[in-house]
Amino acid sequence: MIFSDGLDNRSKVPLTGAIAAAQQAEVLVFGIRLFGHKIEEDEGVGDAYRRALQLEMADELRHQQEAGRFIMRRMSEKTGGSYFEGSGGNFTLIFARIEEELPSQCRFAFVPKSNAGQPRFRKITVTVKDPSLTVQTRAGYYLISSRSVR
Repeated sequence: MIFSDGLDNRSKVPLTGAIAAAQQAEVLVFGIRLFGHKIEEDEGVGDAYRRALQLEMADELRHQQEAGRFIMRRMSEKTGGSYFEGSGGNFTLIFARIEEELPSQCRFAFVPKSNAGQPRFRKITVTVKDPSLTVQTRAGYYLISSRSVR
């Protein structure tokens, strides 16, 4: 589980690198985005400059929230986990959903036709015939050559 606002604060690894590391480690990321910034309009403020500054700050916060949401959702979806909006005290519901998801997981294994070359990411798609079922999967897996496994 990652609790974050989703914004990048001096990371040494880009988002794609963090996703790749989680995929290589076969980790499911459950992203819980925390945000608490809120600018409330003060109807009593008559100063046009102050109101303009509040609106500018509100626009910036909206942009940051959208960016944070994208990052957390991307990391969760690419690793096969789930994404949740965590502010507002709904942690009990979030944890119940994660608890519900974890035991309903299963693993499938197969041997690819070719495992030649360098370790690389291979995309996979899983579908089911029953439309009432929901499938949530990782985006793929990293092929590891037999030489790199010891």
